[in-house]
Amino acid sequence: MKANRFLPVITIFLALLVTGCKYHVTAPLWDQPYTTPPAASIASISPASEAKGGVNTITINGQNLLVNSGSTVVYFDSYQAEIVSLAQNSVVVRRPNLVADSATIKVIPQDAYTEGILHGYKIDKVLDTYGGFLQNLALSVIAVDNNENIYVVETVGKNVHKVTPDGNNTIISKTTYSPYDGKIGPDGNLYLTENNRTIDKVDLTSGTKSKWIILTYGLVVKYCDFSNNNYFYCGGTGSDLIYFPFDLSSSPVQSGIYSNDDIQAIRFYNGYIYVASVDLTTNGPTKIWRDKVNSDGSIGSRELIFDLNTAGNSSAVSGIAFGADGQMYITTYAAADPMIVVEPGSNSWDIFYKSILPQYCQGIFWGTGNYLYMINGNTTANVAWLAYRVDMGQKSSPYY
Repeated sequence: MKANRFLPVITIFLALLVTGCKYHVTAPLWDQPYTTPPAASIASISPASEAKGGVNTITINGQNLLVNSGSTVVYFDSYQAEIVSLAQNSVVVRRPNLVADSATIKVIPQDAYTEGILHGYKIDKVLDTYGGFLQNLALSVIAVDNNENIYVVETVGKNVHKVTPDGNNTIISKTTYSPYDGKIGPDGNLYLTENNRTIDKVDLTSGTKSKWIILTYGLVVKYCDFSNNNYFYCGGTGSDLIYFPFDLSSSPVQSGIYSNDDIQAIRFYNGYIYVASVDLTTNGPTKIWRDKVNSDGSIGSRELIFDLNTAGNSSAVSGIAFGADGQMYITTYAAADPMIVVEPGSNSWDIFYKSILPQYCQGIFWGTGNYLYMINGNTTANVAWLAYRVDMGQKSSPYY
């Protein structure tokens, strides 16, 4: 009778063994069939065979350039390129900061069996120092004449340098003040705005400097440009946009549109005056406006073209230029990547030549051909002052 006490326990135990707990164990890998990972390959490059001046991004087409949503890296020789967009059969990268006659491109997807390789891709040089300027020589103005001679003014020494196309650098004149901006006029001479009410003229043949016009007391101008109908436009901080005919046949007129603005750059293009400015009442981001130029030099109400806040750039504008294709190029005093390319009138923009152009751009002037000339430097940040020549891959628009 004693043994019967354990019968229920034994019965339950046997039931558990029969119906029991099932152990869910993943089958060993060696029991599964092996699947070969896909192989990456490159079929074509755009632009094909060579990245010339003006090429900002490079598109690589092929197979399995992205596998299983993993990561992918792209190399041009040993330089890792920045990826702009990535899909299974296409990857877009920024132009690498590299000069090569025959670079090897490698696209390496994380989960691919093999990498995609292409040999023999050429990458042209797009940036050169120019003019032989000393690194500790602060520079303020750069301009280019129709013969591709460039003119650069020293900030402290106030010497006016002329650099001929063969690279010969000579001092041809000296200014009274340190100018902020300068443009070549219809007569082929250099006109300088110097953060006061006097606008100076430098005869580029004789080197003679003279006062061209003295504005009304209180009008202080920093930046300027000529229009194609021989009007001169200038402005500064709180002095409005001022215009008058090149022959000085009538007195300067204030537009009444920019009287509350800090003007940072002025550029005439295709019948419009483009102005980079900050509203002094709000101290908001720099904005690019444009005004229609009438036959009598007068201008209409301004139209917003681009807000630099869109590009996340809080630096002041140092120059505006236009390519023959109508694209607008904006340079800033930014500590990195100083040039933005913009589709005028839209929010379409991109950094131009990212990680290639030097920091702290102080001024630009696009010459008669494919070269844009720029001066860069920063005394406070101890960054060398130099003049550069940038291959833009196209001609500029006419200045007037």
